[in-house]
Amino acid sequence: MITGAQIGSIFGSSIGQALVGDNVFARVAAGSALAATLQTIGGGFDRFFNDTSDNLSLTDAVTASFDTFGKNLGQAFQSQAIGAVSSFLTAELAESLDVGHSFGGQLFNTTANTLIGRVITNAVGGDLFAGFTGDLFAHGVNGAPNGIGFDLSHAANDNVIMKLRWSLPHAA
Repeated sequence: MITGAQIGSIFGSSIGQALVGDNVFARVAAGSALAATLQTIGGGFDRFFNDTSDNLSLTDAVTASFDTFGKNLGQAFQSQAIGAVSSFLTAELAESLDVGHSFGGQLFNTTANTLIGRVITNAVGGDLFAGFTGDLFAHGVNGAPNGIGFDLSHAANDNVIMKLRWSLPHAA
């Protein structure tokens, strides 16, 4: 089951990255801030709808969930930074191998990004080879459709979010 906190984290990260453009540092910062904020609000919704032991109002549940905001922000920043480094290294590797943008190229990018992201996450956590099981490799291979979905999301971004961004009076 996907929780409100997970949904908030996913949307916050995506929206933050889409709004700030190509600056990787701004993307990490905005993605982290929005992911943590929406994750925390989503956690409040989870608490209100699923945890009946507190008998909190929606406002009180969301307010109480902000006790975890600092932790959520730290986790979101770490995830965003690792994702940015992993994506950069994957792109450099794919370019040097002249992989292209075919299905095979998407399969390579998804698998390589999964593996590189795992190595970086493990290096940060102190156990370089943790999690290298058959499940990790299956995730990378089965993630190929995600690469295709990623292309579709970029098309949506170009046609919807970027037009919205440039239509706002303060956006430059």
